[in-house]
Amino acid sequence: MKMNMKNKEIIEKNKKAILLLRLANKAEGKISVRGTSFIVNSKGLFITAAHVYNSIPSNELELLEAQVMNEEVSKGVYNYLSYKVELLEMNKESDTALMRLLPASDQKNEFAYISPDEFGDPAALQEGDDLLFMGYPLATELIGMGFGITMTSIHCILSAMKYKGSDHSLHFLMVDTHTNPGVSGSPVFLKESGQVIAMVSGNVSQAVQSPDQKMVRIPANIGICQPINHIKEIIKKYE
Repeated sequence: MKMNMKNKEIIEKNKKAILLLRLANKAEGKISVRGTSFIVNSKGLFITAAHVYNSIPSNELELLEAQVMNEEVSKGVYNYLSYKVELLEMNKESDTALMRLLPASDQKNEFAYISPDEFGDPAALQEGDDLLFMGYPLATELIGMGFGITMTSIHCILSAMKYKGSDHSLHFLMVDTHTNPGVSGSPVFLKESGQVIAMVSGNVSQAVQSPDQKMVRIPANIGICQPINHIKEIIKKYE
């Protein structure tokens, strides 16, 4: 395993394993990006945040699809392939959902992935460790602004490790950046090793009232991430 990886090396190695989850109402021409996810085996098993799936009304689940980065068509510009998906298992406590891509007969069925064998050990983390996560924050808004599908990478540090009072096991991680809508389900990498050690799960923010009486969320630069050990337990059942 290579140590002290550069940000660009982590991005290049993993970007094709990271998916965008969206609701695509093609009849009405409406697209709504719901979150990010990452593939964990060559057959298309992938992980996302459970709340991403649970936030979708039951009558719209049939519109849910994954966008898979495919080929680079010009410098920095990639085309994406759309796949139907299905839910396999969910754990609400750890905010984890295991899902699967459903290729049509004429679609490719082998995928780039991040192997669970290369996941890191969250228990070995220390506050102050440099982290990097990759996903699709504010993707619906960026598409609406004409920027197209935009994967971004965010560098942050591990600001706190929170433990359960009942058994003192690692509960969740806090990072020093705001995690915007669309980035839930993103893999979080330990920069030193390039290993996945967590998944983006949520954020802390404050709501204030604007002059026109609307509630506006103010970022607090605190992101919540779920340790990867919860995710490993779910994946093992389907290996």
